[in-house]
Amino acid sequence: MPIEVTRMTEADINGAIDTIQQAFADDPYNNWVYPDRSKVDLTRNRVSLTLRCRWGISHGLFHVARDTSNPTKILGCAMWMPPQPSSQPESWSLYLSYWWLWLNQIRMNTWYGRGGLSTQRYWIWKARQAEAQKELWTSDKG
Repeated sequence: MPIEVTRMTEADINGAIDTIQQAFADDPYNNWVYPDRSKVDLTRNRVSLTLRCRWGISHGLFHVARDTSNPTKILGCAMWMPPQPSSQPESWSLYLSYWWLWLNQIRMNTWYGRGGLSTQRYWIWKARQAEAQKELWTSDKG
């Protein structure tokens, strides 16, 4: 089964989301931040991930892996932010893209709600994430 890794395209988004949702269905963090599994809304999650994938195709390092014998099936994906040297200011394009993503997430949350997310637990995680990033991300290269 030869595996091919390519940059994610618009046509890959649905397959990538299927893979993500399957991979995180029983993830301990996912179960912790979404404690009432009966309220988890996979449609809402798909809309959120679609927004992020579209953003990442333009501004991130988003890749998919597929079996070359069945190229329509996405086996995995990687979603990374490119390094940004701390001495280099963000471009206006990137700055505005963050606002585009944020406003679309607000619109999505208004339409779909939280989808079972425990906001208290989410903010605990965001605080721990910020602490870890502050300690680990110390390179001037980004």
